[in-house]
Amino acid sequence: EYLTTPKAHVWFDEGDSQADVLQGVVLDRRTRMMYDAKHLYINGESFKVAGRDAKGLKALADARILPGAQVRQLSDAARDALRVWADAGWLQTH
Repeated sequence: EYLTTPKAHVWFDEGDSQADVLQGVVLDRRTRMMYDAKHLYINGESFKVAGRDAKGLKALADARILPGAQVRQLSDAARDALRVWADAGWLQTH
């Protein structure tokens, strides 16, 4: 979690609260995302993930982009998290 915490001088522009994440998403260049066997870490926050959500979100962390087809395979809860992150400016729709 600590390794993904943004430095004090890093800030994010407010994102789009109406972002359609089903189009696909791309991480903002300032966003730091990592994972281990059971957790996902993004910008100093951690989430427990498993199953297809873990696979999809780990793919986002690795490639920094997640196409719409893969976003649609995520659970409603995972897609809601993407919307929250888009609203925070941590990612944009693609």
